[in-house]
Amino acid sequence: MKVRTVHYSKLRVYDVMHLPTKRIRVRGTFAYVSDGRRLDVASSEFLLMREPNNRHDRCAIQIYSRQVLIGYVSAAQAAQFAPLLDQLDADGVVVNGAVTNVEATPKFQVDLPTLPAFRAFVESVVARTTA
Repeated sequence: MKVRTVHYSKLRVYDVMHLPTKRIRVRGTFAYVSDGRRLDVASSEFLLMREPNNRHDRCAIQIYSRQVLIGYVSAAQAAQFAPLLDQLDADGVVVNGAVTNVEATPKFQVDLPTLPAFRAFVESVVARTTA
């Protein structure tokens, strides 16, 4: 299993932890983080980044924890959020989340902003940067 990492210090990100959210499960973690390594990368803060060149989904949104790719936002949710993320002059957004079921196989969950709240946030950022 190849570990994919990103160096946060080199990124431009928006903190959207203050927005209303809906907790979602991170998809595809089995392909990116082994069961034995999950607690090592566990965090309550996650980075969401677009991956427009993903060969399976051009709307793909990656999820990182402690600089390690842990999975993706579901394709249905990514289709709604990707166009909004693309409007931001940033590499990604930081959200809250949690790791559950730590006694068995830890599961990653992130607090994805609600679509109306995120849309309003993006509109306000775009308005400020174009004014």
